[in-house]
Amino acid sequence: MRFLLVRVKFEADSNTLTGGLTVPEERSRSLGRSIGGTDALRKLKRVVKKIMGPGQDKLALAVSRLESIQACRNMSLTGDDDQKILAVCRLAEYGSEAFESLELVLHDDSEKVRVTAVGMIGYLDDLRGIQALQPMTNDSSGNVQWMTQYSIQKLWESPAEPEVRTIAREVKTAEVRFVLDEPMPLYYADNVIVDHQYSIAANSFSFILGVHNQSSEPLQDVTVAILAFPSGSLKAPKKRIVKIREIPIADRITLEFNMPIFRESIEGEIVTAVRFTDTKGDRIAAKAGHCFVRSFFEHLEPKKTTSEEFLKAKRGMKYWNREHVVEVEPQKLLNLLENVMENKNLYVFRSETAEREGMLMGLMAGMGRGQFGGALIAIALTLVGYRDDNLSKLRIDIYAEDVEFLHTAASQLFESIQKRILGTE
Repeated sequence: MRFLLVRVKFEADSNTLTGGLTVPEERSRSLGRSIGGTDALRKLKRVVKKIMGPGQDKLALAVSRLESIQACRNMSLTGDDDQKILAVCRLAEYGSEAFESLELVLHDDSEKVRVTAVGMIGYLDDLRGIQALQPMTNDSSGNVQWMTQYSIQKLWESPAEPEVRTIAREVKTAEVRFVLDEPMPLYYADNVIVDHQYSIAANSFSFILGVHNQSSEPLQDVTVAILAFPSGSLKAPKKRIVKIREIPIADRITLEFNMPIFRESIEGEIVTAVRFTDTKGDRIAAKAGHCFVRSFFEHLEPKKTTSEEFLKAKRGMKYWNREHVVEVEPQKLLNLLENVMENKNLYVFRSETAEREGMLMGLMAGMGRGQFGGALIAIALTLVGYRDDNLSKLRIDIYAEDVEFLHTAASQLFESIQKRILGTE
């Protein structure tokens, strides 16, 4: 079974107001050459057009975001079923490097996602899959059981050394290999509460996990582990597994995992596991859950520039844009945007407003530089709205030398704008 990698690229709407900041023409990429010529390209376009019909914009956007193993891992854990299946299939193209990421998906709530993950582990020809798939033979779904039997049989018949598959990547990420040296427990506890939070200081990311024993018996031989984290921007903590002899009744323990930061764009899931032994001797798992983390602007420094220098610099940058309609008066939004740009470590090199026939138009643009890699990023915010109206149209244009900056910056920026509007930031 082979999967063809399809990249879907979206072009910016040149008719949308950009306040004088012209949208760069993207240089065409030789897709035809990479998949076998123009005939293959025409066939591929027909297939994509047939699959990506009306109403599939969300899935198409998901395809365009799967540009690294970290992005695939994040979507396989946090997307809807269609997005997860797409990410799982894409993960398989990374070969054995994605084994641990696929293993995590085996515990998904969706039968379709579990079936896909089992099939992709079989596709890897990595003999570690035999042990990983053994618990799936008792899955509640008959389809998962069938696919498990098929994949295990395929792995037994595979060569002794797993096939190494390579694909072209636009972004390289550091993948940390890690598997707990014990099988997944069959029982879960609802009265052992796990909570987590994180903080960022200087060059270190601190993940804090708490375990509260609300059960009627002490917890013995407790194991707390970090199974996965955004390894494309964070280094692994010195200890990913912490073992605790006992947590008494009604007691709570707190653990802190420090992860050095080596890249500006931090976005993804921290997946944890908490397991213990009860008084009957059974191994039990607490519902540890996932913690989504996102941080970007904290790792920028303002970059002084001019409009002319920006026009030259953006030619070599990646580009992304999105439009939003927000319930706020244009003048109020304009004031909020000025504060947001300054608080995001961006040097504002352009700020303009104009009004005509009751319509207010505003433009702000700023630039920053990454503290770790030194890559540049420029953000332009354009708003349009009538003064006597409570609705404003906001366009976010982002130019970045590092493609990983685009979506993380856009998400965190719009989240901050929304919080400012609601008064929660």
